[in-house]
Amino acid sequence: MPHIIKAVKDSPARALSVCGITTRYLSFEEDVRVCSKAGMNGISLWWDKIKAYGAVRGAKVLRDAPLAPVSVVGLPCMLTAGEQQNRQVFDLLRGALDDCATLGVGVMGVVPGNHEGRTREQMDEATVDVLVRLGEEARQRGVTLALEPVHEPYLDYLNTLFDAERIVTAVNSASVGILFDVWHLCHEPELDRRIEATASRIALVHFSDWREPTRYHDDRLLPGEGVLPLKSILTKLHQSGYRGYFDVEVFSEEVWRADPLQNLKKCRAFFDSVWAGQA
Repeated sequence: MPHIIKAVKDSPARALSVCGITTRYLSFEEDVRVCSKAGMNGISLWWDKIKAYGAVRGAKVLRDAPLAPVSVVGLPCMLTAGEQQNRQVFDLLRGALDDCATLGVGVMGVVPGNHEGRTREQMDEATVDVLVRLGEEARQRGVTLALEPVHEPYLDYLNTLFDAERIVTAVNSASVGILFDVWHLCHEPELDRRIEATASRIALVHFSDWREPTRYHDDRLLPGEGVLPLKSILTKLHQSGYRGYFDVEVFSEEVWRADPLQNLKKCRAFFDSVWAGQA
C-alpha cells in the first residue's frame, strides 16, 4: 500500500502557487507582493532568493501575506562525484530543511544529480540511502521531500515518473514523495495511467507550457501559450487524487523580461479556466 502524501498545509483542493524562478529578476519581497496582487493561493520559494534574504526575515514577511508558503526548490543536487562533497551537500540540505521549518514550508524539492561515472545500480543505492537519511530529517521538521525526475539531456539519471516511483517505493517513507513537473514528464507514454498509479505519492506539481520546437532548456511558455494539453493533464492529476498545489514554474528569458504581474495574471486566468464549470 503506497504512502499517501498529505496536501501542503491543508491546501484548497485546486490551489495555484508560483515558483520564484518564474519571476527570476524580482527579489523575494517583490515575489510576495506580485503573487499577492495576482491572486495566487501560495508561493514557492526559490532557494537562492530565500537564502540571500534569510529564512527568519522571510517568515515574518510571509506571516503578513495572503499566501501559503508551499515549497522550497532550486537546491543543489543531492549527489556529487566525491564523498566529502556529498557530506557537505547533505549538511546543506539538512540546513535547508531547518529553513523550511522556519518558513512554514511543507515541501522541499530534491534531485539526485548525474551518474558521474557510477552505474545505475550505484546511483539507485546512493539515492535511496540519502533519501532515507534526509527523509528522517524532513519528518522531524514536518516537511516532505519531493523527488523530481528530469528528462534528458538535462540530467542523465532519474528521467521518468516510473524511475521516481521506483526510488520512492524503495525509500518507503511518508516524508518522501514525487515532484511531478509537467514540462519534464509530458511526453511519457501512457501518461494518464502513470498519473493514476502515482498520484498518492505526488507531493507537488510544477507546470508550464511547451514551445514546439523547444530551442533550449530555458525556453518554456506561460500556461496556455504552448502545445501541451495542460488542462487535460491538470484535470487528470486532480481526478486521480492529487490534492496539493499546482505550482507555475517557467524558465524563460522572454518571460523573465516581461511584466511579472501581467504574467501571473495570465497564469491565474488560465488556471481558473481549467476548472470552469466543474464542481
